[in-house]
Parts: sequence; structure tokens; C-alpha cells
Amino acid sequence: MAEYRLLATWRFAVPMQPVFDAIVDSLQWPAWWPGADAVEQRVEGRPDGIGSVRHYTWKGRLPYRLRFDALTTRIVSPEFLEASISGDLEGVGRWTFSHQAGITTVHYEWHVHTTKLWMNLAAPAARRLFASNHHALMQQGADALAHRLGARLVESVCHELPAARHAKMHWPAVAVSGAAAGIVATIAQVILWWLAGLSPFNMLLRDTRLAAAIVLGPAVLPPPVALDWGIMLAATLVHFTLSLAYAALLEALTMHLNQARAIVAGCLFGLMLFGINMYGFTALFPWFEASKDWITAAAHAVFGMTAAATSSLWKAYAATLRQRQVV
Repeated sequence: MAEYRLLATWRFAVPMQPVFDAIVDSLQWPAWWPGADAVEQRVEGRPDGIGSVRHYTWKGRLPYRLRFDALTTRIVSPEFLEASISGDLEGVGRWTFSHQAGITTVHYEWHVHTTKLWMNLAAPAARRLFASNHHALMQQGADALAHRLGARLVESVCHELPAARHAKMHWPAVAVSGAAAGIVATIAQVILWWLAGLSPFNMLLRDTRLAAAIVLGPAVLPPPVALDWGIMLAATLVHFTLSLAYAALLEALTMHLNQARAIVAGCLFGLMLFGINMYGFTALFPWFEASKDWITAAAHAVFGMTAAATSSLWKAYAATLRQRQVV
């Protein structure tokens, strides 16, 4: 999850009502606002506009499009407009309008977080680019609206607001989901070995030694492959340490997603881990080449989905317990 609190301020030498009317009539934005690819009416809402849902497609300077729905939650003509955002972005968009000394001032606050996994993963490096892309769209909107109204644009500025208090990592959910995902992924792998006609016992002993070799060294790899409780303990510690670390990373990326989206993101996250582990991790521990197959890939996907689902269920359970305590 990457959160953005962005504020655009426009000032026009024009009365307030025509500015408000142009913003409220967002179905016409594609006709004059560069970057507004499409706006579609999904739900009509009430006669006053409350409950209206419109679907937006935006294309800025960067090579991607953002698609989201905006549910109108409040309108005070000609001073205020607010909508709840869902889709590629989730959060709130809020317009405020004022007029003084012949100048109409428009403030647009965009408080959203991204739901696309690739954007969340790229946020640490590309956050400024994403924000800059939004600022450029808002600047284009200011210029275009001034032209449409035949008004002078006095000022157009964009900046980031101070970050809101971020949701905290739910560490009990991380611990439970990491442990559960590690167990379920192993069970899934054993079942897939059996279905593929392989010996689950022998394959499990092989993978146990592969994991244990990370801490015990490659000396534990050569045959004969037999049950060794010291190796089994080392492999278990490695397995669950990595499971908890991966679960924590997944929780950070999906903590604001609903359960269905979190599970999809978990599946993609697991497959990404497979690529990192099997095509990058092997540079340090080349013996893991032996487990680079579709069964391991499937187990990674199961891990991600299980971690996401378990975390969501555990947080819901914890919230229920807190409510009961309050009552």
C-alpha cells in the first residue's frame, strides 16, 4: 500500500458558479481536460447528485492508465463536492470553492492509496514520479478550464500534504498468517509431489536438506538422504523464518485491500517470490536449482494466497473480539 495526500490549488479571475458547474459536470471532462480519457455514468443517484457513481479513466505522462469509480457522497453548491474513490485507487477526492475580490479559489484534495500490486511495489522508488504525474494532470486541468471559461488563470500550484497517520502493521496477523502459510504451502507441495508420481517422503527430505544448507552449509547436501533430526530442525527454522518475513512484506503491501483483492495480490506475490528465489536466490545458494519446477511455483502461489486470506480472517476475528470487549 502506498498512500498519497495531494493538494491542487487553482485561482481564476471569474465568478464561482461557472467553475463549480464545470467541475460537477465531470461527464464533459474528456471534452476539455487532457488526460481524462473517459468518464462513464454507472449509477444515476439522487436528483441532487448524491449517490451518483461515475467511472473514470485517466492517462497522464507516464505509460499507464488509472481506472476507478467515484461515488458522490456530498454536494453543497457551489462550495463543496466530495466523492469516495474505489478501483485502482481507493480513498477520497474533495473539491472546495471560495470567491473573494473577483477571484475564485479551488482546492482539490486527493487522499488515496494505490491498490495495484505493481504500483505498491514500485512506490519506494517511483513515488515522486506518481505524484508528479498527478500534479501534471491537475496543471493541465487548470489551463484547460481557464480556456473553457474564457477566464484568466491567476495561479495553479500542487504539493503534497503532510502524511496522515499510517495504519500500523498488525503483527499478530503477520505471525499467524506466516505460520499458517508455511504449513499449508508445504502440505500443498507434498500433495502435488504425490499427484506427479514422486515420492513425497524423499522429496521432503531433499528440500529439507536444501533449506538446512543455508545455515549448516552445503556439507549436508550429499547423499545418502536420510532422516536427520538436526537437519530437520535447521530446515524448519529457516522455513518459518522466511515465511514470517515474507508474510510481513505481504501484509505491508495488502493491509488496505479487501480479502478478495488481497488473495489475488497474495497469489501474484507468491509467484514473484518464486522468481526471486529460483532465479536470484540461487546465485547465492545454487543447490536450489534442484527445486526449480512448477510444483515449487504452485507452492509459492499457495503460500501467498494462504498468508493473505489468513491475515484478513485473523484481523476480522481480532476486531470482533475488541467489539465484544467494548460491549
